[in-house]
Amino acid sequence: EKALSDVEALDGFDWRVIWYRALSAIAQKNYAEAGAALDTCYAEVPGEAAPKLAIGIVAELAGDYKRAIEMYDAVSRTDPSYSTAAF
Repeated sequence: EKALSDVEALDGFDWRVIWYRALSAIAQKNYAEAGAALDTCYAEVPGEAAPKLAIGIVAELAGDYKRAIEMYDAVSRTDPSYSTAAF
């Protein structure tokens, strides 16, 4: 968290800080915080599959299967080579 805060102080608009905060929240099983951070990442880089897949994973871990399916479906339609989403 300190390292993320240090980087954030240098560039408060860098989406990667938010991405790593989401990963930290996932590791701490704080799925609500992770989901909020990932939604922000998705808004910053909407064409990227990784935030969509991560949102799906967090939604699944949190028991929000409808949202997980929506995100997995979006990823699999965008790039079928993401086998986890296609499955």
